[in-house]
Amino acid sequence: MSTYEPSDEGLSTDVGQQQIQVMMQLMKVVPTMHNIDELFQWLAYALVNNFDLQLAQFWTPYMSSSGMTSTHLRMMVARDPSLPEAVVVNDQMFQVVRRLIYEQRTIASQPVDVLFPLPRGPLLKRYGLNYCAGSYMSSNVLLPSPNNMSSNPREATPFSLTMLLFLSQRGPWDLMPSVSTLIKQAIQLATNRGLLLTATPTPNFMSGSETPPPLNVASTLSLFALIPRGKEGNNFLTSNPFARDAAIQDARALRLHRAINGKKNVAELCRSTGIDKKDISAALRLLLNLNRIELINVAGEVIDPALFFPDNDM
Repeated sequence: MSTYEPSDEGLSTDVGQQQIQVMMQLMKVVPTMHNIDELFQWLAYALVNNFDLQLAQFWTPYMSSSGMTSTHLRMMVARDPSLPEAVVVNDQMFQVVRRLIYEQRTIASQPVDVLFPLPRGPLLKRYGLNYCAGSYMSSNVLLPSPNNMSSNPREATPFSLTMLLFLSQRGPWDLMPSVSTLIKQAIQLATNRGLLLTATPTPNFMSGSETPPPLNVASTLSLFALIPRGKEGNNFLTSNPFARDAAIQDARALRLHRAINGKKNVAELCRSTGIDKKDISAALRLLLNLNRIELINVAGEVIDPALFFPDNDM
C-alpha cells in the first residue's frame, strides 16, 4: 500500500464533496513528494478508495533510449490485490487507451462489453470489473521519465494522461467531471512543486472539455507507432511489383516501399530495413508525396500526414 494512502474517515457519498476532501488531503502531502510517480500512486489509491473504484490505470507517454515515444502503463492500483495482471494489462486494454488518445475525449462509465470485444468483456466481469470510464487530458508541461530524480528536460516528454477507471456498478453521472477536475488541480500542484517541468512560459493549466487543436494529435501519436500501407484503389500497382516500384528513384525510399506490408509500424520498418530514424522520415515523406502510401493508426484509421510533415505539400 502507498505511504500516502488517503484515509477513509469522514467521506461523503457526494462525488463533488469527495473531490474536495481528496484535494485537501493532497495539498497536505504533496510537499513531501519527490517525483511525479509518488503523486500518481497517491492519486490512484485516492480514486480507488474514495470513488468506489475496483481499478485505476494511468497511461502516459514514454520516450525510450532510442528517442522513440510510445504509450505505457505508468501506474495501476486495484482494490483486489489478487487481480491477475494479465486480465487488465493486455493488447485489448492498450487499444482502448489508444482510441481515447486519438479521439482526445472523456467517456462516462459504461458496460465493459461496449468497449472490449469478446472474450475480454466477460473476463473482466468475472473479476467484478463491470463498468469502465476513461478520459484523456494534456498539459503544456513536460513529464519526467519514470522515477527520474534528475528532472532532465531532454529525458522528458510532453505531458498527457489517459485514465481507465473500472467499477462494479455504473458510476454516477458526475464521476468523470469530478475526477478530471481533481486531476487537473493535482497536475497544477505538481507543476508548482517541480514534479513536472515547465515547457514554455505560456500557461500550463490543462484545457477543460474543449477539443484541443488538431495539431496536438502529433504530440500524442508517435510517427513511429503509425503503420504505412500501400494506397488502396490501384490494383495495377498492387499486383505488379515492377510498376509498384516505378518512379521511386531514392534508394532508401525504394527499400522502405518494398518492406511495407500494411502490418509493420514505422519503428518495426526501421529495424527490418536498417534505415535510421532521420532517413526513414524523409523516405516516408517522399512516398507520401508520390501518393504510394498512407499512414494509419492501430485502429486502421487514416492519419493526416500534415500532422507530422506540416511543411509538406500533400
